[in-house]
Parts: sequence; C-alpha cells; structure tokens
Amino acid sequence: MFLIAYGFLISGWLRVLGCPAKPGLQRFLVCFPVVLGNCMIPLLFDAASVKESTSFARQALKIVTAYVFMWMTNCKVLAFCLNRGMLAAAEKWSFWRFCGAVVCTISIKTDSFNARTGKSNLDLQSKMKKIFRWSYQACCKAGLLLIIIYLLSTKEFGFLLKETLHNWALYTWLGCALEGMQIVALAIFDINSIDSFNYPFVASSSQDNWGNRWNLTTASTMKPISYDLVMADTIIGKNTEDSSKSKKSRRPEWRRVLAVLSIFTLSGILHTVYFWYLSKLWIWQWMVYFFMLGMAIVLEQAMEQFLLKTLKIDVVRAVPSLIRHVIATVCFLTMNQFFYETVYEIGMFKLVILFQQEYLS
Repeated sequence: MFLIAYGFLISGWLRVLGCPAKPGLQRFLVCFPVVLGNCMIPLLFDAASVKESTSFARQALKIVTAYVFMWMTNCKVLAFCLNRGMLAAAEKWSFWRFCGAVVCTISIKTDSFNARTGKSNLDLQSKMKKIFRWSYQACCKAGLLLIIIYLLSTKEFGFLLKETLHNWALYTWLGCALEGMQIVALAIFDINSIDSFNYPFVASSSQDNWGNRWNLTTASTMKPISYDLVMADTIIGKNTEDSSKSKKSRRPEWRRVLAVLSIFTLSGILHTVYFWYLSKLWIWQWMVYFFMLGMAIVLEQAMEQFLLKTLKIDVVRAVPSLIRHVIATVCFLTMNQFFYETVYEIGMFKLVILFQQEYLS
C-alpha cells in the first residue's frame, strides 16, 4: 500500500511540475527529488542486519519489490527528462492513465492506444481475451515455480541441472509478477502493454533471446536512456517515436556496438546496486557478467556478418534453429558457471526458497 500511495504522489509531482518543464536540464532538476526519493525507498528495509533466515527472506522480498519499482520508475523518469520513453508518450493523457504509466511496471504497446488520450484501442472482448490469457499464463508459471522450489529445496542436483532449474524459476517468477502488473494496467488504467516474455526457452541465439524474448518490459524501459541515446542524433528526443529506428542502417558499426554494450552495462549497474541494497556488498561479478552478455551479442553479430560477406553463408537460413538454440544454450550455461554460485547464495531464488519454507511448509 505504501508503494501505491507513493506512486500516486510522485505521479502528481511529475504531471504538475515535470510536464510543463522544458525537456533537458530544467526537467531533470524538477524531477530530481523523485529520482532521489525512489533511491531511498529500498533503504527502508534492512535485510542485511537480520540474522534469522526467514526474517531475512521477508525483508529481502520487500527490498526486491521496492527496488523493482525504483528501477523501473527511475528509468522512466530519466527518459522523461530527455523527452523519451513511455512517460513522454503519456504526457498528454488523463491524470489517471498517467498515474498508471508511472506506477505500473509495464511497457506500453505503442500501436494499440490513442496517442492523444492514451485510451486503449482494444474493445471489451479483446481486453477480456488478453486478461484471460495473461491470467492463465501467470497461473501456469506460478504452479511450475512451486514445483521447482519444492525440488530445489528438498533434492540435490548437479550444477547444470540446478542452474537450469534456477533459470526456469527466475522466468516463472518474473513472468507471474509482470503479467500480474499487465492485467492491473489494462483492467484498471486501460493501458495495453507488451508481453514481458516471448517464450525465451526457444530462443535461437543470444540476439534472439535478449532482443526479442527475455524480460522485454525491463529492456524496453532501459532502452531510451541507453541504446536509443547512443544511436540518436540528439540527446533530447524530438518526439515520442524511437528516432533511431528509421536511421539505424546509416549508423557506423562502432556506434551500434557501443549502443549494445551501453544497455547491458546499465543492466549490470542496476543489478549491482540491487544486490548492494540486499546485502550491503558490492557484487562486481554482475558488471562483468552483463558486459560479457553484451560482448557475446556483438561477437555473434560480427560472426554472422563475416560468414555472410566472405563465405556467402546466411547463418539464420543455413543452420536449423534447433542447432542454434542448443549452441546458444551451451554457451550461456558455460558462462553462467563462473557467476552462478555468487548469484544463488544471495540471489532472488534463494530468498523465494526461504520464504516458501516458512509459509508453505
């Protein structure tokens, strides 16, 4: 309830004071108290000082909720200061829908709403179908998550199987949380949002996984202040459209590489800060981990271009998607081996296990 009330409070601040301000430094100075306040919210919960494991789990899950809200909202606000992102698109909406865009951890589906009013173009039947589909998917993910939690809290597994189950648990947990927020946004605020996940377990490459399938809500929220900012001609957005899309082909290769690395570096910084809130430790492995993910995509794209130009081999057409999926999965699991234990010991999944042991056992 506190986060909801706080969300409406900062929505009023952004709407009344932020929208009239000129994009750039002026709007940033007006919105800075919101950014600072968001950074202070996770400090209200101190999990590091709690000794009992179950109390630690409760406090840590509160920090996770507060931090996800802070992460998503601050990315939206910083993009808003540059006249980019979803809040720039929602600037002329009604106050109610603007609040929904601020409070809900979603990414707006830009082709399904009236640009002037923000009202969804979906009719009642289409809305009900979407809400039912998201509800069904969330229930399936919740059931699978409980099964995985039970297995990992009661059985011993080898490294690869344990890591695979952890990744599935992360997918199901995030899917439940984000799809629940998508339902709230559509049912209460009449805001249609993109699907957060697009079957990442069938991704055929690193590019396909991170660009088209995994946690698209968070990726599209970070994109305006990282990737788009590097690819754009100006720092201040000229409109709410992604100005880099129409000119992407004219950008030099080094700029595209820098843009890819920028969004993964930003993700690494945000994960590092998250674990500091949780444990008061700076887990530098996150920075290296996400930088390596970005480099993997850069190298993968470079290899595809090399094979296409020199050997005239189109990897996408020549290599079956199943084989590409297996290769990408093996590379991902191999790289994770260097970071998994640290992530697991203080990570989200262990917190969920501790929470389950207290309340579901």
